[in-house]
Amino acid sequence: MKRVITEVFTKNTRRNFFAALAFAGVSAGAYAQQKGQCGSGVEWEINSTTLTISYTGSGTGEMDNYDNSIFPPPWYPQQANIKTLVIDSGVTSIGNWAFADCHGFTGSLTIPNSVINIGNCAFRKCNGFTDSLTIPNSVTTIRDEAFSDCSGFRGSLTIGNSVTTIGDGAFGYCSGFRGSLTIPNSVTTIGGKAFVSCIGFTGSLTIGNSVTSIGNDAFFDCRHFTSITSNAIIPPALKGIDVFDYFLITIPVYVPCGTSKNYQSVWNFFPNYIEYADTTSHTAAICRGETYADADFADLMQAGTYYKTRVDVRGCDSIIQLTLTVNPLPEPRISRNGNVLTASTASGYQWYYNNEIIPGATVQSYTCTEDGIYFVEIGNGYGCKARSADINIYLIVGINNYEPQTTNYEVYPNPTTGKLSVVSYQLSETGGEVKMYDVVGQVVFVSALSPQSPETTIDISGLASGLYFLKVNNKVIKVIKQ
Repeated sequence: MKRVITEVFTKNTRRNFFAALAFAGVSAGAYAQQKGQCGSGVEWEINSTTLTISYTGSGTGEMDNYDNSIFPPPWYPQQANIKTLVIDSGVTSIGNWAFADCHGFTGSLTIPNSVINIGNCAFRKCNGFTDSLTIPNSVTTIRDEAFSDCSGFRGSLTIGNSVTTIGDGAFGYCSGFRGSLTIPNSVTTIGGKAFVSCIGFTGSLTIGNSVTSIGNDAFFDCRHFTSITSNAIIPPALKGIDVFDYFLITIPVYVPCGTSKNYQSVWNFFPNYIEYADTTSHTAAICRGETYADADFADLMQAGTYYKTRVDVRGCDSIIQLTLTVNPLPEPRISRNGNVLTASTASGYQWYYNNEIIPGATVQSYTCTEDGIYFVEIGNGYGCKARSADINIYLIVGINNYEPQTTNYEVYPNPTTGKLSVVSYQLSETGGEVKMYDVVGQVVFVSALSPQSPETTIDISGLASGLYFLKVNNKVIKVIKQ
């Protein structure tokens, strides 16, 4: 016994001494560790029933490799009591046999987006995990039997788009996975028995366009897949005759246009090959009222998904898919306070005077300095713009300039209860104009003055009692309505 302990201890570091004791048959008892190191800058700690693997901030973040039959991990003597596994961000490699045979784990398994490598048998027979499993996009290699016999998973399996190698038996006998399975385009090799007896998959099997070889028994007894889509132009080599054994041979096998004969010669046990069209998808957005057009589509104004089919020199279809979004326009409104105009809230503003841009007028409010027609164009967060309705502005001079009577004009009676007479003693050949404003500057009455009829009668009986301003050409007279 002493020889065994010495060999294991000298081969590995002191932090695994207690694991060596367990293997040698010595009771862990008082020797059971609760924390320690388990890699380059990686530490482990048991708190109650939770095992946490954390990165210290220094080192490579790679966990040590283990072997349960020779050199188990330091938490191995306590694995029966561990229910929850937490792997913190910063860990870059999950070591060989790191958590193998940890049957007590329950709930979900979350692999952080820092992990690059998942070692041999890393989670082998961790059949207490449930729910779905996502391999993050950081992972490039899933080694042999990494998740073998993890039969407790009951959701989907998502493999990240950086994985290049799926090892032998990587997900073998994971019978609880459901739905469809997609092998991403990054994968080049699928190992033997990689998904053997994954009988829970019930949807489609999609094999990415970079796969060059599939090991024997890779999908053996995955009998409930309803279709296969292989995106590789060159059919992946099958390393045995049982790759798809127990599949229903009549299921449709979708392959790229022009490749069915090659697939029939390489995958010669499926009779139902269907060549699919290449599909190119893109999105676009316009503002309401605009028209979208490109090399394939024209005069589109409604949101939706549009398709166009091209035929290449091989006679193969190529489908162009466009998803068009129509964004709403802003709803500009202008409020007025005297000569100050204020637009509704927006992401951008541009004020106009007599249909010309007012340079620098790009904030929410604008103070008018001249009579004329004003409007504002506003924008929203989608980059869409809309202009407001026109507003006519007639400026009123300061109250100190108002005259009860002038030498050129006469207004009577003032105050008045209804009708008001305006007499003009000096008019040009084209006549003149009378305008009446309320106290906020809104025009309430407009009338022309004729040189042939210098007296005009204004009926303001319908106006509310109060103060008004009468503008006769360039003169302003204060009028009281009783």
